[in-house]
Amino acid sequence: MEFKVLASGSKGNCSFVTCGTTSFLIDIGITYHRLLRELDRMGVCLSDVSFLLLTHTHRDHISGLSVLLKHSQFRVYIREEMYPELKDILPLDRIEFYQDEMHLNGITLNLIHTSHDAPGSVGFLFTYLEHSLVYITDTGYLNRKYLKLLKNKEIYYIEEKVYVDRYHEDTGEWGQIDAWMVEDANDYFVYTGKTITVDRGYYYRVHADHFVQEGDDPMEETFSLTNGIMVP
Repeated sequence: MEFKVLASGSKGNCSFVTCGTTSFLIDIGITYHRLLRELDRMGVCLSDVSFLLLTHTHRDHISGLSVLLKHSQFRVYIREEMYPELKDILPLDRIEFYQDEMHLNGITLNLIHTSHDAPGSVGFLFTYLEHSLVYITDTGYLNRKYLKLLKNKEIYYIEEKVYVDRYHEDTGEWGQIDAWMVEDANDYFVYTGKTITVDRGYYYRVHADHFVQEGDDPMEETFSLTNGIMVP
C-alpha cells in the first residue's frame, strides 16, 4: 500500500492511494493540470487511477471534478446524500454509491461517517492484505463506535484546524487570538493542545473551523464550538 497527499488546505485537497494494481484518488479539489503534474512526479499516469472517492462536496474537495470527468473514465464513489450537490456536473452513469463496507479488487473499504455540515461526509478505512490506512479530513469529532474498528492500523491521516477566540462585550463579537492546524499521521486518536497567555476578565472559546478558499477570498465556512469560559 502506498499513500500520498497531493494537496491539502482551503485552496484544494486531493490524495492518492495504491493497493497492489488498484489506485484511488480521494477528492479532486485541484485543477486537472496540477493533478497531472503531481501524478507525474510519482511516475503515475491518470490512466492508472481505478476509482475516485469523494469525502464531501465542499468546493475545496470537488472543484476539479467537472474537468477531470472529461479526461477520465473511472467511476466516482459518493453517498446518495451528496448527489443533489453534484447532479449538475456528475452524470449518473459515472456514479457508484457507497456501502458501509465494500470490497474492490481485493481491498476492503469501510466508510467512517464524519461530523461535518456537508451532506453525507465520510472518511475511509482501507484494508489490503496486511496493510491498512485510516483517512479522515475536516471532522470535529469521531463517533466512539468507530474506535475499535480504527485501532492499531498501519497508517493514519487526520486533519483539522483549531482556533482560540476572545469575546468583546462592547461589540458583542468573538475575535480570533490564536490558531493552528492539526495534520497527523500514524495515530488513531488525534488530539491537540497549546499553552497560551491571555488577558484576564474575558470569555474565551475554542473552535474547530473548516473554510473553503479561492485565491485570497473564503467562499464557505463551517465550524464547531465550545462554550465560552471566563478567565477571571
